[in-house]
Amino acid sequence: MTDAEQFDQRIQNFDYQSFTPPGQLFDTYSLDGKVYEIWQANLLNEACREILNNMQILVLFFIEGASLLDVNDEAWANRRWDIYFL
Repeated sequence: MTDAEQFDQRIQNFDYQSFTPPGQLFDTYSLDGKVYEIWQANLLNEACREILNNMQILVLFFIEGASLLDVNDEAWANRRWDIYFL
């Protein structure tokens, strides 16, 4: 099985209904009959760090003058940043 086939199979078998972002539920709101959740986590959370590592490249593409966060910084610095997922 090729990498592309494995990727496709994993996407098709993923349980989207049971997925929750890392961290704790910060707030919820409704708009046009849909419910949205805001989740908060900091960089001490391993899953949050992994998602941020995968998303950081987009920052460089879409924000002029942006720079990446050092997620391997000391523990006190990782507590400094809160990440919000919608």
